[in-house]
Amino acid sequence: MPFFNFFCDLAGSIIVTEAETRGSVAVWLNTPVTKKEAEDLLQTLLTQHGYTAHIEGRKMKIILKENARYNPDTKVIIANDPTKIPRNDEIVTQIIPVRNINATVLLRDLGTLIPSTAVVSPQDGGNSILMTDTQMNIRRVVEIISKLDGQVSSASSLRVFPLKFADAKALAVTVQ
Repeated sequence: MPFFNFFCDLAGSIIVTEAETRGSVAVWLNTPVTKKEAEDLLQTLLTQHGYTAHIEGRKMKIILKENARYNPDTKVIIANDPTKIPRNDEIVTQIIPVRNINATVLLRDLGTLIPSTAVVSPQDGGNSILMTDTQMNIRRVVEIISKLDGQVSSASSLRVFPLKFADAKALAVTVQ
């Protein structure tokens, strides 16, 4: 029985393929699985073979992984909290806001830690990082960024001194 037929029976999904899928997989199931577990399993298997799936309701669209960044069905998410990013193989585009570090410099420094499968670019205007990859890989990068970004903010502090008898502009020149 072809795997997609097996999956449709298991999860009750309708599969649409935009790419020709070939290959073989081996799956052992000793206990029944939920629809979500079946979808996660299929997503993992597809990712291993260079594909990804976009799931909407019962419909699952299978595309080449390399085309996911251009596909209008790829989810766009804004978040910099790693605990809110699931550990799965779904490919998404994540906008990662950076608060205390320059995003371009941060991305350059993290270069060797970012998976080669990821498509990443800095967004200087919003001081953010744009990343398309699996949520598992994005979560790891966001964990690193949040620790670095938080460390910088805890190392510096801001104090406000109200001026009573001085001009702020004149004092700023003196301080500089």
